Amino acid sequence: LILFDSLLSFFIWILIINVVLSWLIGFNILNAQNKLVYLIYEFSYKITAPPLNVTEDIYRTLDQ
Repeated sequence: LILFDSLLSFFIWILIINVVLSWLIGFNILNAQNKLVYLIYEFSYKITAPPLNVTEDIYRTLDQ
């Protein structure tokens, strides 16, 4: 149970970082051409994309 809680907290923090980075890149505050910014953003996207894709698929099936 403690491991699950830790993993969930880690995922939530990575998701928050992903959202903030996408906003900062979208408003041209951060440059996506910067290698460090790109690496952090790519890592956060690769961690959060698969679970979010599953939830998106579930919502699509419920919507029909």
